[in-house]
Amino acid sequence: SVLSSESAWTALKLSHVCESFRQTALACPRLWTSLSRNRGRPGLAFIEACVERSKEHLLDVTLYFYPPDAREKNEARVDSMARIAIPIRSRWRHYSIVYTLDDPPHSQSHFISSVEHKSLFKDLNVPHLEELTIEREPPKSGDFRLRRFTTGNSVPMLMPQAVHTLSWARQQRLHQLRSLTLSNVPSVIVPPNQALRMESLVLKYDS
Repeated sequence: SVLSSESAWTALKLSHVCESFRQTALACPRLWTSLSRNRGRPGLAFIEACVERSKEHLLDVTLYFYPPDAREKNEARVDSMARIAIPIRSRWRHYSIVYTLDDPPHSQSHFISSVEHKSLFKDLNVPHLEELTIEREPPKSGDFRLRRFTTGNSVPMLMPQAVHTLSWARQQRLHQLRSLTLSNVPSVIVPPNQALRMESLVLKYDS
């Protein structure tokens, strides 16, 4: 099976095989329901095309969070795809947050500040959200970049953001949410007395 984050790429490749394949791919909105962008690829024009081609179908959205810089006061930078994905959050079915150790491209057009991200999330409404994933990409052995997502006492900086996300989910009483996946993220961030009616809680850790 094709990974969710790659399904739109597969649809694009199919649409370039021949005219018949192109018409078939464009006539299948579900092929274009995965929105994912890492380090400036794919371009935002392709993301916008996926939104248009997916019609009114529910979407699987993956937002990448990059290491902070000095100006952001240790808060992760968010891929600029958020400007496209968040306004259509009422169509989200699966929302994935991925904390990567890789820097975004130097151009500021590829990411937004945490302040803008929080502003975009104001008055959040995700009535169809069924799955929520919070993932930290595992560092390679001895990878010094891990420090950039870690405070002095070795508590990852991403934890407050992850806790905020789960607290938001609890407060919103997302009745459609059925699955929560935490990958390389401590399970202790799951709020006590969880108000979510989940059917699945998955904890994954890469050795």
